[in-house]
Amino acid sequence: MFAGQAFSLAEIFRMAIGSQRLEGPVTYVPELSAPEGESTGGGKQALQHVKLVPDGGVGTTLVMGTANTLGKVAELRSFASLAEQHRRRFKGAAPPVERARYDELLSKVQAFFHEREFHVVLLEAAAIVAVVAILVLRR
Repeated sequence: MFAGQAFSLAEIFRMAIGSQRLEGPVTYVPELSAPEGESTGGGKQALQHVKLVPDGGVGTTLVMGTANTLGKVAELRSFASLAEQHRRRFKGAAPPVERARYDELLSKVQAFFHEREFHVVLLEAAAIVAVVAILVLRR
């Protein structure tokens, strides 16, 4: 049952947001991943990724955030958070997207989830660093 709900959400996302293009050095298309298979393990695997996928397949996929279909919570990264993650992963390189265009798309994605009664959390750069630090300390 949960997988069907998640797949439907991914399809609705594609129809509502997927036509948007994030133009820049790399052109990106927003995508909400669909869960694999017919079951999500009773909702345990109900997490879907909100991604920016390079149009034409050339470039690196950027993760905007996640959506938990069972808990109806969407966690989305601010541009600062996305940029910080990209710089850590790619040795200081800035992300290949412009802040203004990312923020415009982010607003549309936030509205998409709000319209479907998701609780939307905007993750800032410092918040993600704090979560990573907590996880590292717990090991």
